[in-house]
Amino acid sequence: MDLKKNGFLVGIIAGLVVAVGILVALVLPAWTEASTQQETVKNQFENDLNMIAAGGKVPTPKWIDGGNAHLGAVNEESKKLYGFYNASDAVLERWFDDTLPQKGVLMSRATDGIAQMLKELRAAMGDANVPADGKATYGDQKVQGFEFPLSADVADELEAKKKWQRVYNIHARMKDALLEAKAQRFYKVQFSKVAGPPQITARMNERVITNDLGMTIPFVVEASFAWKDLPAFTNAILRYDPAKPGPMFRIVAMNVERDLSPQWSPKAELEIEVEKAEREKPDWKEPVPVEPALRVNILVEAYNFNFPEARLK
Repeated sequence: MDLKKNGFLVGIIAGLVVAVGILVALVLPAWTEASTQQETVKNQFENDLNMIAAGGKVPTPKWIDGGNAHLGAVNEESKKLYGFYNASDAVLERWFDDTLPQKGVLMSRATDGIAQMLKELRAAMGDANVPADGKATYGDQKVQGFEFPLSADVADELEAKKKWQRVYNIHARMKDALLEAKAQRFYKVQFSKVAGPPQITARMNERVITNDLGMTIPFVVEASFAWKDLPAFTNAILRYDPAKPGPMFRIVAMNVERDLSPQWSPKAELEIEVEKAEREKPDWKEPVPVEPALRVNILVEAYNFNFPEARLK
């Protein structure tokens, strides 16, 4: 074909060349830039775009500022709450004289303090109803009174002394609760895992406090009460007065049965019927029923908080 003689075809080809040039020079870069911007927007705001597609609300600057303000308020309240719990932990771990004593001094004072606690319990319940020695036998089935080691069994380092300081302060709180609830007989406060009701021993394990705020200290209290005084004992364990911070406790499990110890069983038995002639005697007095004592095993956990310093600032 002779292109020189076909000017129309030449014009069309020239127009196509110009159009392709314009496409390459102007349109393709614009498409590429638009595509890049679209990808950038998608990557940065994909969550917002998905919310729009689902008919949800899109976060606005005002919304974000409000959320940040709320988060700040929550953090401030959290610090107050951590401080409240920290006051409880300070009581659980306090020293006798608010300083760090040597091991021998600590254990000597603890032994004297436990002897005084047992003396108070005997004054209220009678000598026969409180263990005489107040010591535990480790790795055995026999645990009597308050479980506390001899000085020779405790390492002379901070954590070991803190551990037994916590144990001592728990004993002191349980002693007060026993006296408040008018316990009739005291068997033990134990921290070692020995024989007992299955629902107690199966659950006697340390646990992590929610959000890794520390560990619990499980222990068992065993004592006997008149049935009407048992609620007073559980209330005394759980009560927490913010004005007088003290260790925090929770009751995990409880086993209640009749105390079959000889000194309690006979008192619980009364004759169902009395002869009429006996009742008509001038000196007849209606017998006063004596309620049978209830022997109670209670698994309790003390909260041993351990807060990161950042949460308290």
